[in-house]
Amino acid sequence: MKERIELWFKLLMVLTVLVCGRAAYAQPELETFLPPGVDHIVIKAEYLADEAGAFSIGDIASNNVQGQWQPVLEDYANFGYRHYPYWYRFIISNAGTKAADQVIELKYPLLDSIDYYRFADNELIEHIHTGDRVPFEQRPVRHPYFMFPIHLEAGERNEIYLRIQTAGSQLVPLNLWEKIPLFVELLEEDQLHAVYFGIVLVIVFFNLLIFVALRERVYLYYAISTLLFMTFFAIMRAKLYPVIFSETPEFHHLLLLLLPGSCLLFSALFTREFLSVRLYSRYLNYLVNGIVLVSLGCIALVFVLDSQASLKLSVLCAIPGTFILLLLGPTLAMMGNPIAWVYTLAWGTFMFGTTVTAMSKQGFLPVSFITEYGMQIGSALEVFILNAALAYRFYREHEDKVAAQEAQLKEHAERREAELKLLDSSMLHPVTMMPNRHCFERQIQEVLGEREGGRVAIVTIEVTRYAEINKTLGHQNTDLLMCEVAQMYNNLLTRSPGTFRIIGPSFESWLCSLDNDSFGFMADAEIAEAHAKDINALIKQMIQPIEFKGMRLELRPVLGVAICPEHGLNAATLLRHARVAADSSDAKERYLSYYRPELDQYNARRLTIISELKDAIQKEELDLYFQPKLDLRSRKIVGVEALIRWNHPKYGLVRPDDFIPMAEQTGIIKNLTRWVIDESLAYLQRLGECGYTINMSINVSMMNLKETDLVGFLEERLAETGLDAALLYLELTETSMMQHPHDAIGTLTKLGELGVKVSVDDFGTGYSSLAYLQDLPANEIKIDKSLIMALEHKETSESVIKSAIDMCHALGFSVVAEGVENEPVMHRLMDMDCDLIQGYFLTPPLPYTDLLEWLRDQETTQRFAS
Repeated sequence: MKERIELWFKLLMVLTVLVCGRAAYAQPELETFLPPGVDHIVIKAEYLADEAGAFSIGDIASNNVQGQWQPVLEDYANFGYRHYPYWYRFIISNAGTKAADQVIELKYPLLDSIDYYRFADNELIEHIHTGDRVPFEQRPVRHPYFMFPIHLEAGERNEIYLRIQTAGSQLVPLNLWEKIPLFVELLEEDQLHAVYFGIVLVIVFFNLLIFVALRERVYLYYAISTLLFMTFFAIMRAKLYPVIFSETPEFHHLLLLLLPGSCLLFSALFTREFLSVRLYSRYLNYLVNGIVLVSLGCIALVFVLDSQASLKLSVLCAIPGTFILLLLGPTLAMMGNPIAWVYTLAWGTFMFGTTVTAMSKQGFLPVSFITEYGMQIGSALEVFILNAALAYRFYREHEDKVAAQEAQLKEHAERREAELKLLDSSMLHPVTMMPNRHCFERQIQEVLGEREGGRVAIVTIEVTRYAEINKTLGHQNTDLLMCEVAQMYNNLLTRSPGTFRIIGPSFESWLCSLDNDSFGFMADAEIAEAHAKDINALIKQMIQPIEFKGMRLELRPVLGVAICPEHGLNAATLLRHARVAADSSDAKERYLSYYRPELDQYNARRLTIISELKDAIQKEELDLYFQPKLDLRSRKIVGVEALIRWNHPKYGLVRPDDFIPMAEQTGIIKNLTRWVIDESLAYLQRLGECGYTINMSINVSMMNLKETDLVGFLEERLAETGLDAALLYLELTETSMMQHPHDAIGTLTKLGELGVKVSVDDFGTGYSSLAYLQDLPANEIKIDKSLIMALEHKETSESVIKSAIDMCHALGFSVVAEGVENEPVMHRLMDMDCDLIQGYFLTPPLPYTDLLEWLRDQETTQRFAS
């Protein structure tokens, strides 16, 4: 009160001087100085609201606005949200006999723009422009708070003016500090914050591990909401600003605007899952969903409204939203949910701290330790309480799972006896019910061990038209056909001289099924050669067309023969050699071929290829071709798939199917994939420079996902090129991922965190896609071309593809149709709500220069835009 009386007295004296006509202006004695032995004091200042934003430092310093200044009555100026700037003035003096180095501290980091002016003897000697919207490097002291060092000689006085404008709260706490005590105080404060952030991060990581283990969303929502609140605290205290994106303050400002709505969003999602709201009340569930929608609206409006309006809206929505979430606790507790009381206690402490802090920022409460750190205190208590509840929940779920596992073990033991009875069936092919490959190889080894110098012929039968028939008739009908074919061949072999029987625990046969399209049998080579006419008659009967459902189908079977001991001494070698013979041109011409070493180009050729592949990578003899992807909605090319090509100087064009499996077996796949990634990113950059912002799909192997440095390699290359990670798609076949789903999901999750998209290729050819698809961290599903190409002639294909598209959309995936070869198929896919297509209807794979020409072709552009 005494200081206020003195202030008004001085103002009255100034007015008196002006009325008496004195030209000089006597500025109020707003002097601040540190007495000896005092570390810091609160600076008492005057303020001026520049509502028109028209005053300059010249106007202020020349006293053209005399009479409009008002004293700051509290320790700190706190005017809430104001769009116009405020001016502050005070005097710093050194009443001692020695020079002093002091620091003016402005202990509120969320002020957008600050202009600091220091005058000595009415002359401007220092001007600093800083603020939360100014790069961090421009601050005189590299710290989240705004600090202005000042050196004063003995008896020196400096007039200080501050112009502050911000989209947030006009909160200006000013202190004058000795240097060393200030930095000691700041260090202690940073240590407390570090402890707080460290504890919260440990809790977040712990709950993420539980989520990965249990796949329950409540732990994920809790971890995300806790992490968002921690980030919000860090932004409010400007702890992230010096660490990340210090040169782009707009990023931190945008993050500050987005965080209130995001915190409310994931808090509502966590509340809904933690309290199982939908099980107790449908209307309360609607209420929580309404909060979710409001939160999403606040997040969206950040990009529409100005900063001050969006921040006010987010805060004003967050306070009643959290209050409603708090009331859900006792409401559900009275409905019979005991865990809701724990939730109420946790959210009560947090909401109290949040409300106090928010009201302080709005200007409704004075600044104090409680209002400054209310959110941190409340959130810390909330985190400990809820984490204890979640830990207890995890313990109960673990106990329940242990009990369930014990029940499963008991059930497994009961099934064991029944499974043993089914062991015999494991030796049969699932379609033809003939002995399978495993059984056949075992029988070969037994016969070879008993041959006593005799010659044994291993014969394979390849149905060369199987793929064509399968595409025409479909899998179900083709399976029925192959059952009839197998039975027919088996009946023919029963009358063939020298054929060995294949005997199992509960079956007897002469024929085995190696694959869906191939069969095998054994014969005594001496007897077979002695009855050449009978063998020729057998082959003639085998190659005859077969009647099936009113159709006369030509199977075009070919027989390959390998004889022990001339062509091999074990089952694996003989079978391979027999299949090499069946693949030869002789077999295709005469339906029968014996193995000859000169026919077997696989060994020498593949060994040569694998040894030369390393040199081809180093010498950059490989090339990439690109196949575009068309968005069916926008009719625009939105991406390309990179396809590797190798034009071998000796063997010509070597198919990827020939060298990729060998590269996987020998470990070269790592270098090969990295070459493809480097080249693809380079081409993606060049496309961007040509004006084409499209994504790039790269095929990777399952072996690549087992590499511990794959994610780091991608992160490094993306950083070097400056490309957006979202433009990169990594494609893996459905079959490869299903073989090792846990390994795939772990690495793919890390790739998703990096921002790289994941595409599941050849969807529909795997055997367990429905079981694992919902757990895959993928973004895109590519329906295999075999399903798409059957769309024109197979009636059931449309319903299968439509179901696959709907299922993928329901799981949040975009859908690409491969192998589109004509316009009618494209239109049918559009009707089924497919997202993208690729195939020869657009263009075959093109080299880069041809791709650019194709993209620039006006006729092509108009064709797909119409």
